[in-house]
Amino acid sequence: MTRGEILDGPERRRRWSEDEKTEILAELTKPGAKGAEIARRYGVSRGLLYTWRKERRLAPVASATEMPFAPVLLTSPPSQSQTPPAPSPPPSFIEIEMKGARVRLPGDAPALTVTAAIRALRGRS
Repeated sequence: MTRGEILDGPERRRRWSEDEKTEILAELTKPGAKGAEIARRYGVSRGLLYTWRKERRLAPVASATEMPFAPVLLTSPPSQSQTPPAPSPPPSFIEIEMKGARVRLPGDAPALTVTAAIRALRGRS
């Protein structure tokens, strides 16, 4: 017996809720999962599954609380009395290397800038 769906009215496309998409995409991450089998089971095209997955990867981060970074506080070492001041340190920077590419950002770059750089590097083929 095959499952069918009847859509009434002018709308001919099925609308998938975010929860349904999450459930379906979670199956793609399981070991041995085959996109064609999952797509057939849910009655969607295989390409749509990969489109949803790509959209999730490229979706902007809504707020700083959802970012997968831990806050970092840079401090100087405690000063020693009777020692001459050390020469000023070189400017700090953040260096990210991924998929054969390297990006260098200022140490005080906003978290959203760092996130955008990482996403750009992930998207490289």
